[in-house]
Amino acid sequence: MTDGDGGFAKRAKTVVQTAFGSAIDYDTFAGKPFKARTASDSKAGGLADTLIDTIAGMDPTRKPEDIMASAADSKDPAVSKSLMSNPAFQARLAGELISQGRPAGDVKTMIQAEAVGGADTTKMLANTEAYAKSFEEVYTSAVGEMTGSDSQKRASLEAIVESAAVTVAKIVEKKGVTGGDSLTNVLNNSMVLVKGSLIAIGKTNQGGINLSLILSATCDQMSSLITSSTVDLTASGANVSTLGMQVKNFGEIVSSAVAQSLNSGKDKSKLDDKEKMLVAANMGKGIASSLSSYMIDLAVDSSVMTEEQKAKMTKAGNAAKNTAVALDSALVEMAADQDADNLNNEVLNSMAVALVAQASETFKSFDMTVDASAFDGNAGKVLTNMARLVVDIRPPCTRVLRGWMPTSRLL
Repeated sequence: MTDGDGGFAKRAKTVVQTAFGSAIDYDTFAGKPFKARTASDSKAGGLADTLIDTIAGMDPTRKPEDIMASAADSKDPAVSKSLMSNPAFQARLAGELISQGRPAGDVKTMIQAEAVGGADTTKMLANTEAYAKSFEEVYTSAVGEMTGSDSQKRASLEAIVESAAVTVAKIVEKKGVTGGDSLTNVLNNSMVLVKGSLIAIGKTNQGGINLSLILSATCDQMSSLITSSTVDLTASGANVSTLGMQVKNFGEIVSSAVAQSLNSGKDKSKLDDKEKMLVAANMGKGIASSLSSYMIDLAVDSSVMTEEQKAKMTKAGNAAKNTAVALDSALVEMAADQDADNLNNEVLNSMAVALVAQASETFKSFDMTVDASAFDGNAGKVLTNMARLVVDIRPPCTRVLRGWMPTSRLL
């Protein structure tokens, strides 16, 4: 393109280089025929298509172009710049490519072929290759566990691998490792912790329309649990057995509660994909919060639990499911409200986060550990009415969410 120094091409090149760094050129997007993957051929897409999908996956509640704008704005701290040099983004990209059914060897070759000549891509390619091999193992292990039609299997495998990549990306980012042995160790230890759980969740919910939402909401909370632990994941062969059991039990309870509410909770037919993700992600946060007093017992293998610990696990499961039911009602009400259509996704999500934070205080007025059949439905009514108030008031709405209004007034 030759549209002048101040033209579109120059601006677009600046955006691409700021967002992705020197390794990826504007020609990757504009200088070659654009190849997009199709429903019948998941490997048909080129690197440009995959980069866009990877960008979109960084925050499913935002539009890809908004995320790209943040990455290209040197003054916007919301998204890292020079993404191709960012180890967390490299993990997401490798996961996106492997989830398409590509062999690990093709990932390095594909990126290498598109990289700008002369750019220093040594660390980027080494990291991406390591990620790809690890995620390929997840894909291979999961293949034999999936049933149903070819399209259902493909969707399940894609969701599982992408969830593994996102989980690793968040752990790598939190640990601050950039390459070498420390990154390799974090990657290997993380896979020991989450691989089996993610495949099990995928197997339990395979074929369902909400699988990707269930996995996304769960892996968000699993990564938070892992990064908050004292286990040194940068050490080779770290002892992760206790943490691994905790992650497994935690993941089972969170995913089960999220799945139950998404599959049989309040009608979500009027929500778009981003609104559904907002509901699922924030529901996951609330469920994780409800389990905070059970974390020690979650680290025990169910086969050796005492009767007291088993009773606690029953209460934990009830608390998670009752929390999910109450939050599902409120969050769907918030997302479906006509006034919410006038709010951008970032504002709406910040309101949802605030609502979930307030929910933990609201729930203190109710017994959340009883069986679902005996659960007081007023907990959901309180949060739903609160959600309506928040959307009506719109930002700033912090007074409503600081609990200044008595629970009885919201029934």
